[in-house]
Amino acid sequence: MSEKLEKIGALWCGTGKAGEDYFWGVIGGKNVIIFKNKYKKEGSNQPDYNVFPQQPKDKLPPKDDEEVPF
Repeated sequence: MSEKLEKIGALWCGTGKAGEDYFWGVIGGKNVIIFKNKYKKEGSNQPDYNVFPQQPKDKLPPKDDEEVPF
């Protein structure tokens, strides 16, 4: 391959609490999280993975047991 590829992002691997593997990172300047498509049917044309926007941790709504600052 003689042409240079343009890098548009980077991904890291992670494992969730239930043992599911996922990827997270930045693509095109947006934070993303990627999960395997659990609903893909064998032989279908459905995607293998689904990409979702990911909010920075400081922008997530508080959990039930966290204090709300008001």
